[in-house]
Amino acid sequence: FDIMHSGHYNAIRQAKSLCDVLVVGVHSDAVIGENKSVPVMRQAERYELLNHIKWIDEIIHDVPYSPELATLELARADFCVHGDDMP
Repeated sequence: FDIMHSGHYNAIRQAKSLCDVLVVGVHSDAVIGENKSVPVMRQAERYELLNHIKWIDEIIHDVPYSPELATLELARADFCVHGDDMP
């Protein structure tokens, strides 16, 4: 995501209800620029914001836009939750 809004918080809350440990991946500015548009909220701001969301247990930085098996393995994930704009 780029700018956080209530839909993002709701998606994170719902994702947390599906698991014991919620690992959230966050994209770099470069990845957002390649897949969406120039980011409004810079990556340092996005990374810091996630540290304060109560439903998030772990954060993985600089993840690819399209989920990859290697990222899921790094997160020790059983499944992936992604927005409706997944490539």
